[in-house]
Amino acid sequence: MRSGQDIVLVQRPGSSRTTFEKILRAEGPAPMAVHDDLHQLRRAAGGINGAIVLLHGGLLHGPVTACVRELTTVHRGPLVICWKGGSDGLHDALVAGAQGIHHEGDPPHELVAGLRRLRQGFAFLGPNAQHALIFHLRRTPTPAPGVLTAREAQVMRAVADGHTYARIGALCSISPNTVKNHVHNAIKKLGARNRVEAVNRFCRTK
Repeated sequence: MRSGQDIVLVQRPGSSRTTFEKILRAEGPAPMAVHDDLHQLRRAAGGINGAIVLLHGGLLHGPVTACVRELTTVHRGPLVICWKGGSDGLHDALVAGAQGIHHEGDPPHELVAGLRRLRQGFAFLGPNAQHALIFHLRRTPTPAPGVLTAREAQVMRAVADGHTYARIGALCSISPNTVKNHVHNAIKKLGARNRVEAVNRFCRTK
């Protein structure tokens, strides 16, 4: 991050966008740019790499996983979803690469604190997002886990601690792509459908 101003807000004009802008200006850094839709974000992606993108979940049309995965490919920086939906979509957004989830029902200071955590290399979930995710994971049965290699276990511990792939790569002296491969292998061995479910199962077996 170049400065505390490096935040891009992507949301349709309206009362909720005004609310988020007010939160950022009053309690945290003001947005460096505001876009009305994903097309604007895609066009501007090259000039905002490294910035935190704060994206309203209502702009994600179609499968959440595909939309978020595309955005994380186009934009080289943290992606935070401002969420209002159910636990399944939230879960999919995390699996696809979102590094933060802020529920619209959470207090403003939670968003500001979450953005600070992102700058420190951590992911974050607001309180309501945590509740929804726990509810989702409780509905999912846990099969007998496979045996992870020492490196896979090391990577999964770091993922469980909230580190990004880039941070894990630096800690383990491997590339982010190698980290991703270890996570993919762990997901299969743990019989999970995705990363979040794998982390949950890994933590249960420790």
